[in-house]
Amino acid sequence: MATPSKSVLLDTSMVVRHFRDSNAMTSHFAAFEELYLPQTALGELYAGAFRSNRPEKNIEQIERFLDAVDVLLPDESTPELYGRISAQLAQAGTPIPQNDIWIAAMRCNPICRSPRAMLTFAMSSACSFCIGERACPTKS
Repeated sequence: MATPSKSVLLDTSMVVRHFRDSNAMTSHFAAFEELYLPQTALGELYAGAFRSNRPEKNIEQIERFLDAVDVLLPDESTPELYGRISAQLAQAGTPIPQNDIWIAAMRCNPICRSPRAMLTFAMSSACSFCIGERACPTKS
């Protein structure tokens, strides 16, 4: 079982950076026991691949990458968390892209903080809402 400091919840930008410069990101990823990819981020990767000039090559790259990560699916509490986070960001005057809010909702989900899937997020404005200066709406 991975420890919190040895697992990471990836966002789309981290994976794209890995695809562009695999040497740098591979060494970064090697520091973690578990790599988690939210389903939302996976959808963004496929959308980018289908819009690219080389969709077949990019889809193959995504599929190879999936061998190294666990895809994290939303559960029944994720939509409520999404709504809370979205409303709080709007009230604070700091809206972010909707897909980033979905990723934040998955990170804030108590299941994602359980020993089964302990996650430490890296490099996303969405999850900085949850673990940065502002507290996740589900934390007490």
